[in-house]
Amino acid sequence: MFEPSALDLQQARSQQACVACRNQKRKCDKLLPKCSLCTRTGRACEYASVTPRAPANLEALQTRLSELEDRLGSRTASVAAYHSGNASPAVPVSSMSHSVGSGGAEPGSVRPDSPQAAGQAATTARVPSLLFLDVDRFQDSQLRLLTPTVRIPSDVLAVLSFENTVVDAAAVYFDTIHHWMPFISRKRMDLGIPLRSGGPDLAMLFLAMKLITSSPSPAGPATPPGHDPLYTMAKAFLSLFEANGEVSLLCLQAMVLIALYEYGHAVYPAAWMTVGACTRYADMLRITLGEERSSVMDKVTTWTELEERRRLCWAIFVLDKAIALGNRSRVAAAEPPETAALPADDLAWSEGDALHGMAYPVSASYDLPQGPFARLCQAAMLASRAIATRRRIKLMPQQPGADRVSETSALADDILRFDAILSTATADETSSAAGCAGAYYQTLAPRFLAWSAFFVLLDPYCCPVNIAPGDPGHGAVPEAKTAEEMALQRRSTEIIVTVVAKVHEVVRSISNGMSEEAEQEAAQRRLGKFCPLGLDAVYCIMGLYCWLCQEGGDETVKDRLADVDRFFSGVGERWRLAREYLHLKKYHDDAGQLGVGG
Repeated sequence: MFEPSALDLQQARSQQACVACRNQKRKCDKLLPKCSLCTRTGRACEYASVTPRAPANLEALQTRLSELEDRLGSRTASVAAYHSGNASPAVPVSSMSHSVGSGGAEPGSVRPDSPQAAGQAATTARVPSLLFLDVDRFQDSQLRLLTPTVRIPSDVLAVLSFENTVVDAAAVYFDTIHHWMPFISRKRMDLGIPLRSGGPDLAMLFLAMKLITSSPSPAGPATPPGHDPLYTMAKAFLSLFEANGEVSLLCLQAMVLIALYEYGHAVYPAAWMTVGACTRYADMLRITLGEERSSVMDKVTTWTELEERRRLCWAIFVLDKAIALGNRSRVAAAEPPETAALPADDLAWSEGDALHGMAYPVSASYDLPQGPFARLCQAAMLASRAIATRRRIKLMPQQPGADRVSETSALADDILRFDAILSTATADETSSAAGCAGAYYQTLAPRFLAWSAFFVLLDPYCCPVNIAPGDPGHGAVPEAKTAEEMALQRRSTEIIVTVVAKVHEVVRSISNGMSEEAEQEAAQRRLGKFCPLGLDAVYCIMGLYCWLCQEGGDETVKDRLADVDRFFSGVGERWRLAREYLHLKKYHDDAGQLGVGG
C-alpha cells in the first residue's frame, strides 16, 4: 500500500485554520480537503481568508454565545462527573438560575454554599412532583423551577457551533417569522438576558429557530418532513428535557416553534399533539391568559418580560385555533376571560418602550387601534367562536332553526365588522409585487384567519339543497329548508362570494410577486414572511372552485383555480403545507361533492 511522504503531507495542509475551527477557537490540523475535527463531526470544512461578518445588531449575540458555549461545556462536564460520583460540580446546579440579577436566593431554595446544597444539586433542577400531586403544598413551599442541566447532544452542538449558525438563524428568524408571530423578545435577546440566565434550554431555542427558518427539500420524491434530520434532532433534544423532568420558558418557546414547523410543513399527527402539549406546558408554568396564579418560575422584573410571557400564551392560543380549522375537533386552549389583555403595541414592545406599551382587554371594540399581532389574536378568537358554533349546532340538531340562524348571523356580523376594519388597514399598505412582504404580510395574517372563520361558519348554509342530514343548515332529506334557513343561505352565499374574491385577489398578487423575484434566496426570504396560517382560507376557495367547475365548467373559474395551483406551488417552496393542500385537490376532483369544501 502506498504511504505518502512527509513532503506530500506538508503539501496537503492549508496555510491557515478552517473557518469552523477559527470561529470556535479550536486547534485545527489544516488537513486538506477537510481537517480532522470537521471530519469527525461530519460538518462542512471551508478554508477562507475572511470570515463572514455577522449582522451589526447581532455581533454581541455571537460573542455571548461563544462565552455561553464555554460555560455550558464545563458545566455539563462537572454535572456529569457529580452524578457519576467522581467529583463535585464546579458550579452548583441549584445556583445557576440565580447567578445573574437574583439579588439572593429565592424563598424556599437552598443556598449553594450551604451543607444541604450538595444533597439537592442533583434534584432541584427537576420539576417536583409536589406541583402535580399537591399544588397547595407546592405554593406553601415557595419552590421555583431552576435552569435545566441536561447534557446537550453532540450533534446539536455540532450544528449550533458551525460557523455563524446561531447568529444567522436568529437574524433570519427575526426578519421573517417574527413579523407575524412576535412572541420572543428581540430586545431581551440583544441585551443578552437569555444568554446570561439560560443553559441547555437556550441551545434548544436556537435549534428551534434554525429549524423554523429552514426550507423544505425540493418537490418530488424527497425526505418526508417528519424525517428531516434537523427536525428529528430537535424533537429528540426536546424529549431529553421531558425525560429528565426539566422545564423552562425557553423550552416552551422552542416547543411553540417546533409546533409551528410541524403545522407549516403538515407533519401530522405530530402538529396536533405538540400544540396540545404547548397548552399543557403553559398551564404547568402558570402563564395562562387572564389568570393570576402563583408562578413556578422566577418573578418578572420588567414589563418587556411580562409582555413576552403574555405573547407566548397568545401564540399558543392562535396555533391551537388555526390547527382546529380543518377537522373542527375540540380545541385545547381555553378561551381568555374578557378582562385578559391582548398583546401590547408591537413596536413599543420590540423597543422595550414601556411608556407606550398600551394593551387593550379582550372585550375591547374592534374599532380601537391594535398592532398586527393583537389583530391576529382577535382573528383567532373569532375562528374559535366559529368552530365552537359549528360543533355545537352539529351536536344539537334538535335546536330550532330560528335559533341556529340567529346565532350564526350574529357571529357573521362580528366577523364582517372585523374584516372591514382590517381591509382599511391593508389598503394603507401597498399591494404591489414589491410590497407583498413585511407590513403587508403582517396585515394579511389576521385577515386570512378571519376568512377561514367565515368558511367554517357559513359553508353548511351555502348548499342549495339538503344533502347532509344532521349538519347545520341541512335538514333531513328530502325536507325543504325553512324560510329562515333560506334567508341565511342567500346571505351566506353573498358573503362567501365576496370573501372568495378577496382571497383570490391576494393569491394572485402574491403569486405575481413570487414570479417577479429574480433571486431564489430573496424569494425564500419573502415567503418566510408569509404566515402559513393563511393557507387554510386558500384551500377553502380551491374547494369552491373545484365544485363550481364540476357544476358548470366556467372558464373563468378554471383560470382562478389555476391561480390557486400556482400559488400553492410557489408557497410550497417554503411551507410544505401548501404542497399538501395542492395534493388534496384530487379528493375534490374525485368526490364531486356539493358544498364550499372548507
